[in-house]
Amino acid sequence: MNKMMIGLAVLVFVAVSLIVYMRYITTNRPDTAQQYLDAQQAKRDARADRQQRMERERLTIAGKPIPMTEEEAEEAEKAWLAKQRELSSRRIRLEVGAEDSVRNLLNDPDSADFKDQSGPCGYVNYKNGFGGYVGFRRYIAAGSEVAIEGENMQPSEMDKTWAKVCR
Repeated sequence: MNKMMIGLAVLVFVAVSLIVYMRYITTNRPDTAQQYLDAQQAKRDARADRQQRMERERLTIAGKPIPMTEEEAEEAEKAWLAKQRELSSRRIRLEVGAEDSVRNLLNDPDSADFKDQSGPCGYVNYKNGFGGYVGFRRYIAAGSEVAIEGENMQPSEMDKTWAKVCR
């Protein structure tokens, strides 16, 4: 009876093992060759992605520029263009504000002619109290404060300030 029980137990064990093995094979193997090829490609892609991440981490640690994917390059370009638009808009607001400040200082604001503006600095030609144009003079405008060469700031002082603020 013991031998029969042992034999029966071995037979049940083998049968269960065979069923588990067959179930494993049928659930983990692709049904078609295409599915097999797709699975292999997915493994290669995952390995390539992992290698790319490792290379990016290595370059980041080394402090070197990191190569970008096409999508990352497009995003970086969009961000750069947005930043450039913001800087350009800020510069234009600064220059328009500087022109307004200079005009507010003049006797004849409509006669003001501006050139070579760069932020708060530039050149302005305007009519004096006698109606004649004075010629282009350097100016620096900071908010409502305006310095015009020869008008309310000496040329020597303008040279020093111009060198610090404008160029």
